[in-house]
This record gives sequence, structure tokens and C-alpha cells, in this order.
Amino acid sequence: MCTLIPVDQLREMMVSGIYSPGDDITGVEDEFHNQFQMARSTAIYMAELYAKNDVDVIIDDVSFPHMFAEHYRPLTPHPNFRRILLLPKLEAQMERIKQRGGRWDEALVNYIPGMYEYLEPMPKAGWTVLDSGDWTVDRTIDEIMAHMTR
Repeated sequence: MCTLIPVDQLREMMVSGIYSPGDDITGVEDEFHNQFQMARSTAIYMAELYAKNDVDVIIDDVSFPHMFAEHYRPLTPHPNFRRILLLPKLEAQMERIKQRGGRWDEALVNYIPGMYEYLEPMPKAGWTVLDSGDWTVDRTIDEIMAHMTR
């Protein structure tokens, strides 16, 4: 058994006062970051609950804002915890976002270069980093699953 926990959906459960990519967060940066932290804390709680019941868990999240690795630090001691970072080349990611036409994509195009400024030099010890830039969804899933069973 396996479950997927989409952190964006947890964040979007806020019915008022949510700050989203593309919003002007001037003066409310702390609240903006707190909303990510709350959603990630919820994802961690859910992951631990499912894992205790022998369910494999995948947490789907974006590496924004820059403190995402710190937010997930509580999962590190778990023996079966795997950190997999899909990190396509910047150009491939920008093209993918432009073609996708998703809800936040117009705003994300402005954030992506900044994300790469901290992702590329970020210490990645303990992470499996996969360049998924030219992969299909099926190949990406196959690669992730292959690394999860190692």
C-alpha cells in the first residue's frame, strides 16, 4: 500500500488568509513561511501515522521557500526515510512550467530562478538527486521507485 500526501493541497485548506505564490507578501513574509511550515508539519504527522501502519508514503512538495529541507528535518531519523529531489536543469524546468499552464505557473516562472539559486549549492548529502528534465511522468515514477527500493 502507498499513499501520496500533496502539501499544496494541505496549504490550500486555508479558507481565508492564505498567501500563495505570486501574492504580494510584503510585510507578511513570516505568515507566508508559517503557512508552509504548518502544511509540512501536517504532512509529517500524516506520513508517520501511515508509516506506522505499514503504508508507504510519498510527500509531494515544492522546494520553496528555501527552508524546506529544515522543515522536513523531523523525518530524518526514520530508518526507511528517503529524500529524493527531482532537479531538472533550470532551462528544462522553465520550459515545463511555461507549457504546463497550471494554476500557479504564471507566478512560479518568476520564482524558479531564485529557487535554483539555493537548490544548486544546497548540501545534498543524504539526498538522491535526479535530473528529470527530459523524462516522462512514467519514467520519473519508475526512477523514483527504483531509488526507493535501494
